[in-house]
Amino acid sequence: MTRRKKKAATPAVVVPTTVEEVAAKAKLAYDQQNYSDSYLNSCRLEGERFGKWLAGKDLTLDDLRTGPKRHGLTVIDPLVVLCYLADRAATSTATAKTMKNGWLNCLAGYLRSVGFDTTHLAAKTVAGDQIRNHVDSWRVGQVPVKKQAYPVVYDDLNKLLDELDKQTTWCELATEKTRAWLIFSWAEALRGGESSYALTWAMIDLNTDNMVLPGGRVFKWQDDEHVLGIPHNHSRSDACEGRCPNRIIREWKRIAQAAGISTGPNDLVFPLVRGQAP
Repeated sequence: MTRRKKKAATPAVVVPTTVEEVAAKAKLAYDQQNYSDSYLNSCRLEGERFGKWLAGKDLTLDDLRTGPKRHGLTVIDPLVVLCYLADRAATSTATAKTMKNGWLNCLAGYLRSVGFDTTHLAAKTVAGDQIRNHVDSWRVGQVPVKKQAYPVVYDDLNKLLDELDKQTTWCELATEKTRAWLIFSWAEALRGGESSYALTWAMIDLNTDNMVLPGGRVFKWQDDEHVLGIPHNHSRSDACEGRCPNRIIREWKRIAQAAGISTGPNDLVFPLVRGQAP
């Protein structure tokens, strides 16, 4: 007969009782993880920015220690972290990747070193993923937050085209392609990615002056096929000239074919064109 081993008693957890003890315990655990000097310095700098931000709100770190605790450490409020990142993003041109992998991680490191629990800020946690989703939404297309809602009107389009005509770096083919891409995308309200990577010649019917967008959520998450007219920017369809969207798409197809670019049904309307001016 075998004798069962007596189950070992679980050692009692020593819970610090004062803020100083909590901070000291957290700092000791943090220092023992052998982080690089550059990462620790980045955490320190991020902590200084966070402290200045709190001061601007008439807050201190001690004001944040009133929340719930986990293993004796105060759980940092994710809403505070989100508000800090939003305010910093509004005055910065940093990418979403920098904010998530740099700012957020360094801030979490700093908060751990001063006695806060940041487990819930990690990726693949509810609060952590919510913060990262917000950060991604601030940098849609890598456009700074304050300019995301700014619409591109006809005057803006003309300014872009005027600057395009002035440049002397690109080859003529690249210039013609970019001109057609700008005008056609604006006229049909297509996102840059849609017209660059999804629009094929099979969707362009020059006989009926229509653009036929397929379903299947290829464009703007549409489930069903959708037909859009290819417009003119004047009242007479037989007077196409200049920057008329209908004329420009026809002209681009002629230029592409002359340059040896395939314009079959499955070919992209605006493929990548490389080359500098001679």
